[in-house]
Amino acid sequence: AEWAELARTAPQDRQAIAEGQEALGNVMFWSNRLDAAKAYYDQALATELAVGPGKDPHRYQMILAGIDRERGSTEGWRGHPEQARALLHQSIDRAQRWLDAHPGDTAAMTQLSDAWVDLGDNMDDLPDKQPMIDAYAKFRQIAAQLAARDPDNAPALRELALADQKVGDALASVHRNADALASYARARGVETAMAAHDPGDQNVRTDL
Repeated sequence: AEWAELARTAPQDRQAIAEGQEALGNVMFWSNRLDAAKAYYDQALATELAVGPGKDPHRYQMILAGIDRERGSTEGWRGHPEQARALLHQSIDRAQRWLDAHPGDTAAMTQLSDAWVDLGDNMDDLPDKQPMIDAYAKFRQIAAQLAARDPDNAPALRELALADQKVGDALASVHRNADALASYARARGVETAMAAHDPGDQNVRTDL
């Protein structure tokens, strides 16, 4: 109620209010206070929708896609996988529509990458593992495209290695062992190359 009143009395500050609500949702999420996280994310969505696209529709669409992804991840951890998957598909659809209209948009590709991996993580309960494999494959496809843009971009390369690890795990779950080993080998190849390029990168050395 306090947020709604603030947004009503200070409409010029709605964007900042939405960002504050989303940030509080993130704090609650990482503190494992999932009900509070959901409430803040829902408030952020409502506030952002009230703000509208204004003069920056790209930023608006990416914020909405991100909030839907956060809401989906939260529902997954709250034990609601079907709601989680619906919200993650909603995030994917929004980011994909923007990417279709603006090919190569980095922000949209990053949103898609994050949503696809979250969707795969939320499909572990399904008896049919193919949708999970497909989601991780989508994640891997986008991660490879982003990594190829800058071979020295360590975070992008780590995402690519993570994608190969996720694909490998999914394939191993259906006993496609040769394919899983090939995927693991790709992940290790990326990590080994990163370690050789920057021996001081503790994150990569931990992954290895």
